[in-house]
Order: sequence, then structure tokens, then C-alpha cells
Amino acid sequence: MAKAIPYLDDLQRPPGRLNLLACWRARRPPRTTVRGDAAAPPAAPAAWAGASRIDSELWPVLEQAARSPASPQGAVCDLRGDPPTQPLRVALSEAELHALLAHLGAITAHALGAHVRPRAAARAEGAHAVLHWVGPDDAAGGLRLARLFTRLASCAVAPVAAERTLHASIREVQRMAHACGGRAYAAPSPFAVMGLTVRLPLGPIAAASSMGAARP
Repeated sequence: MAKAIPYLDDLQRPPGRLNLLACWRARRPPRTTVRGDAAAPPAAPAAWAGASRIDSELWPVLEQAARSPASPQGAVCDLRGDPPTQPLRVALSEAELHALLAHLGAITAHALGAHVRPRAAARAEGAHAVLHWVGPDDAAGGLRLARLFTRLASCAVAPVAAERTLHASIREVQRMAHACGGRAYAAPSPFAVMGLTVRLPLGPIAAASSMGAARP
């Protein structure tokens, strides 16, 4: 005689209300309770997220670079245009901004000659501070500068030993721009020649002011 299976009758019995409730509780995922004081803080803007860095204004640094000779050749750049109507506050320290300009100057000197003083202009464009960096009013020189930057920016290492220092400057410009959510690239400029553009996100207050001013 076949031995009776103790729980066979329970399996064959139509499920009752209590059995269904037990199955639902077993299948339900565990409840997660989040207290109000333990909730995650709102996310910061992408360009400024996770950055406990010192921020500074771009225009005064450009003015200082244009006034103060940093080398026997003279000032770092020739600053053009009027001061912006709102602060160009970016997530880089003053020391980092001075280093950024020095690297841009070194790139220009390599492409156009050490005697050339770059022209610079900066403005707010939407949620970004845009820095334009070009050589003299020379279309051929602007193309040479743009092609040099684009060529070496696409290389992980310098193609030849003679370009190692130049390549390091280009990579450092890109690194500093990327570190605060920006970018550096070759592009046409308001000076009607090709040059270099560095686009850096504005701080939340400056960005709101810039976007408000852009509305009709």
C-alpha cells in the first residue's frame, strides 16, 4: 500500500482566504521606510556636483593677466571687449585659471611664435562662461592654431618628442575644463578668425542671472 503523503491533502484543497494572504505576504518585497531626516539631499547641478572646490571669477583674472607681465615678452594676453554685466563665476580657483591662461599662451606661442600676444574675450552664454583665445587678425594663423590643438588633443601621447611639452599643455587645458564640467576645443571666434574656445559652466547664481538677462 502506498504510504500517505502528509501534505497531499493540503495541496489538493482549494486555497482559502488565509492561504492566499500568506502567499501574497511571502511574495511581497520588503518594505523600505525612509525617514524625512534621512532622505538624500537634492542633486547638485552636474557641472558643480561633488565639487568642494573654490570658485572664482574669470574676468578679473583675465584683466590681471592682461595687465601684469608674466614673462619678458610682456602680458599673457590682450583682453578685448567690455566687462560682462554679471560675474563669470566658475568652479576653478584663481590659481587654476592663471595656469589655464598660461597653458593657452604656450600653445599659441608654439603655433604662431613667441612674439605673438594672444587676444582674449569672455562673455556669458546661457549657463556657461565662454573664453575665446585667438592670435592676431590672420586667418592662416588662426587655422594653424586650431589644427594644432585639434591634432594633439586627439592623441593620448605626443606623436614626437619635440611636442611633449605642447601636448602636456593641451591635455592640461582639457583636464581643467573637464574637471568642472566644461570643455576646450577649436572653433570660430568673434574676432572673425579660428581660435580656441574654453566653455566653463557658470555657478548656479551666475547662471540664473545670465539666463534671466537673455529673456526678452
